[in-house]
Amino acid sequence: MTSRTCTLIVVLAATALVAAPGYAQTSGRGSPIAGTYSNLVYQIREVGSAAGSGRGGRNALMPWLYLLDDYTYIWGRDRASYRIEKRAVLLSGAYGAWGPGQIDADRRITFKFFRTDQAGVKQEVLVQMAYRGSLQDYPPPR
Repeated sequence: MTSRTCTLIVVLAATALVAAPGYAQTSGRGSPIAGTYSNLVYQIREVGSAAGSGRGGRNALMPWLYLLDDYTYIWGRDRASYRIEKRAVLLSGAYGAWGPGQIDADRRITFKFFRTDQAGVKQEVLVQMAYRGSLQDYPPPR
């Protein structure tokens, strides 16, 4: 095998990793899922109630989520860090309690977690964030 063939194999392998479905392309220095995300689904259902019951839809008032190249995020007033494990994003800070957000091939991030409301009712919460574009196209607020 020549050095030219080895170089070609390395370049092809690196290109396959960068272009893997479900990950935003970055400058190559930072997070593979960096980008801007907006709310697609926000649903709350009482545990034990029939599937499909509950309230929800799209929460247009939810701030956009900005996942930055340096593995920090901005979500409304919250600024903290995140990490990626097995096609899931884990947020620190206030949103850390949401647990892992599963990343699908269309770059949607889905958080599914349980909480107890003020009346003591256990609820299942589903939050889905849709990828809107790059940080260059949709920059975070300053």
